[in-house]
Amino acid sequence: MTSLRRRVRFEVAAAVAWVGLGLLTLVSSDWIEVVFGVDLDHGQGWLEWLVVAGCGAIAAGAAYGARRDLLRLRTATSPAG
Repeated sequence: MTSLRRRVRFEVAAAVAWVGLGLLTLVSSDWIEVVFGVDLDHGQGWLEWLVVAGCGAIAAGAAYGARRDLLRLRTATSPAG
């Protein structure tokens, strides 16, 4: 039960972090070049959109996992369960 609660917290935190990273990329797309010191897409912007899409997919997966585990946790702790 405790491990399931930790898992839900981790999945929610991961979803929030990935949404934040995706939003950061939308707002300031040059952070990738600043942090890593390389411009792989040579200013075209496809890398930034790929990062946004990847962050969105990971966030959606983590949010779905958190929802699934939270429902499982509620079922396990309900008086009828």
